[in-house]
Amino acid sequence: MIRSLLNHWPLSMALPVLLRARAMHYKKYNVGKGAFIASSAHVIGWPQVRVGNYSCLGEDVFININHREQGKIGLIIGDNCFIGKSNFFTTGRLIRLGDYCITAPDCKFLGAFHEYGNPFMPYVISPCPDQHSIEIGTNCFIGAGATIMHQVKIGFGSVIGAGAVVSKDIPPMSLVVGSSGEVKKRFSIKKNAWVKLEEYSTEDEAMLPSEEGYLSALKVKYPVIKLPFIACSRECGDL
Repeated sequence: MIRSLLNHWPLSMALPVLLRARAMHYKKYNVGKGAFIASSAHVIGWPQVRVGNYSCLGEDVFININHREQGKIGLIIGDNCFIGKSNFFTTGRLIRLGDYCITAPDCKFLGAFHEYGNPFMPYVISPCPDQHSIEIGTNCFIGAGATIMHQVKIGFGSVIGAGAVVSKDIPPMSLVVGSSGEVKKRFSIKKNAWVKLEEYSTEDEAMLPSEEGYLSALKVKYPVIKLPFIACSRECGDL
């Protein structure tokens, strides 16, 4: 097929067809069962992307894998995840979203950036460091327009408020708000409620489950989530 295209079509016409065929090949093997990828999602680096079972990527999601090396994974999206419309992922070493994560529209995961130490070099061709990762724990909710900066870990069960900018690690079961990404509340197992940070005790901290235990409990009760695919793409129509 490749030779036939190159023999009969100019390279400018054949190349997009070949790239689409290559992407379809990797989507077949790198996307889990029951997953949905909106046709307008734009992925640069499909070989380095993994999307889990029963997850979905909304329309106009843009994934940019900066370091597209064979055998290297740049983005992992777990099982039963909902990635909202117009999310942006740019990867350094790795961006990983745990199972059951949900992101609202316009979230940004900035795992990489162009170096700007030399203003006499065009920034568009300056290197992107690959030493930074973003780790999002199991069952996190990232609100609309939130930005997650490089080298950040967000603990399981956390909620990141709309428009928040997270530039430091967040402990499990935290409620984060604002452009400074402040933890305002933690979930108290003892009280079965979100409590203000000053009311969160060492006893509450000790009662937190491990992430493995938390995930196991979710998998037992919610093995497969029927995600609202209709909310992630106009291809699914209106109600």
